Amino acid sequence: PKVTRLLGAVPNPLSRNAEIVFDLAHKEKVNLLVYDVTGRCVQKLIRGRILKPGNYRVKWNTEKTSQGVYFIKLETETYKGIKKGVILK
Repeated sequence: PKVTRLLGAVPNPLSRNAEIVFDLAHKEKVNLLVYDVTGRCVQKLIRGRILKPGNYRVKWNTEKTSQGVYFIKLETETYKGIKKGVILK
């Protein structure tokens, strides 16, 4: 059976034009947020949008984001997942 899951960020370490990859099993409201190591939300890639089931690749331009470790959080009504990404400059 299909499941909702956050697959990660590619490439990792993250390049200037990274992509966040995830699958949705159902039509759901999606939040895709990026946090720094202090827990501060630094990027809202998707905020409260309803998406259809399928595979998604969301672009994240990291050009103006500082070097360091980040946590990418995917939240839906039925799923919460976090993956780590590293930006090296």
